Amino acid sequence: MHLKAAFAASGGAYASRRLRAAVALRGVVTGRYRMRSLMRPHGLRSAWKRKFVHTTDSRHALPI
Repeated sequence: MHLKAAFAASGGAYASRRLRAAVALRGVVTGRYRMRSLMRPHGLRSAWKRKFVHTTDSRHALPI
């Protein structure tokens, strides 16, 4: 199925908008809300991927 293949190719990061565009490149044209309703029964939920970790001085000390 094009939906699961495109979702797997994205590493589980694509939501309905980007997944709809990826599936459209394969020749299957559908709307964003239809894509959402197709993702739900298959258990496809996008996961946010962190690219880097922000660090901060937890004491919030001001430099002198």
